[in-house]
Amino acid sequence: MGASQIQKILPVQLKKTCIPIISGQLLSILIGLTAICNGLLSKYNINLPLAINFPHYFILFLFYGVPYLCFNLFKKLTHSNNNNNNKNEPISNTLNYNINDRTITNHNSNPITDNEQIIILPNSEKTFMQSLLVRFSFYSLVAIIDVHANWSIVTAYAYTSVTSIQSLDCITIPTVVLSSYFFLSYRYTWNHYIGIISCLIGTTGMILTDYFIQSSNQNIVHYGNTSEIHLNQLYNSTINNQLFTAKQIIFGDFLVIIGAISYGLSNVLQQYLVLKYGIVEFLSCVGLTASIITLIYTISIEKHSISMVLSNVTSIDLTKVTSCFTGYALAMFLLYSLMPLILMRSSAILVNLSLLTSDVYAVLMDIFIFHHSFHYSYILCFIIILLGVGVFNVNEPVITDKKDQQSNCFHLISRKTKL
Repeated sequence: MGASQIQKILPVQLKKTCIPIISGQLLSILIGLTAICNGLLSKYNINLPLAINFPHYFILFLFYGVPYLCFNLFKKLTHSNNNNNNKNEPISNTLNYNINDRTITNHNSNPITDNEQIIILPNSEKTFMQSLLVRFSFYSLVAIIDVHANWSIVTAYAYTSVTSIQSLDCITIPTVVLSSYFFLSYRYTWNHYIGIISCLIGTTGMILTDYFIQSSNQNIVHYGNTSEIHLNQLYNSTINNQLFTAKQIIFGDFLVIIGAISYGLSNVLQQYLVLKYGIVEFLSCVGLTASIITLIYTISIEKHSISMVLSNVTSIDLTKVTSCFTGYALAMFLLYSLMPLILMRSSAILVNLSLLTSDVYAVLMDIFIFHHSFHYSYILCFIIILLGVGVFNVNEPVITDKKDQQSNCFHLISRKTKL
């Protein structure tokens, strides 16, 4: 290979490696912002994990779903009018939709690319109903998993420390790796394993740093009015400065584990659906179904809690609480809007590895807002995680040959329903 070829390949490879890392850090900043908003709300004893997640789902539907629906209805009406005007034309001029090839072709024209694929024009009513049912089932499944993942993680802030949440949300990584292996037929090489291990080492170092900083900032024994409360019975949260009992810690950790596994499954399924059906359709349908699910849950479960918050509105800083709700909703909206774009250019594994640095951004925000301690090892751990992401992204995971790939469950469901 000549010097001129190396000069051409190097910028392309550098761009291919750096863009996913940089975009992943943008997602990490947004997640760090949501953690700070949750911590501030916990400080005011406000724990509404369902109500706080409804706005961003609804905004997703309004921003993507309403224009998508209107545009598709317009295209369908236009297509119907064209059919009425061309009733006497040969059948060969009609459009055929083939979702397996992901193209819409006209026998007298060139294929329409996936970017131009705006509306589903099935060959029969039966095919249309099958397509609609299976797509709706997939989107509903993602919405159900995602709603419960957000519910679990946000609720955990009221029961366990931020350190526990940081440590246990790493379970997302093995979940995504295994899910991609079985469902997307991904196969990994040495650089992927080294990258994953490096990221987990960096995260572990960050958790240990957080733990030692907390230990140095608190007394070994707290004294109450009548009794001595030991540190092994009550634990401290870095953000909301609340004390938790051992039972609360166990319950909170369990919620984090459930949320982390759910996030991993949701991201893999999201990657599959975005690549197959497109970003706008995904965000529109998931935004709608998740909004309905969250609204039903909120009315059924959090009605009393919302009433309590509204009744005590005079005793809290309304401006800060409103800012937290608004900041959380906007951060989540941007996160959900950017995530599919990044998934299309990388993978669910790379995205989740990049998100491990969100703890660093949360700590930096924590320093400026709460004036907590900072240690140089946070930067060291941050660099280790970024290096791990870079090593992972040197070579993309290998997708198995067509015969093996068609045996994964997603493809089997689509093939059975002729999608």
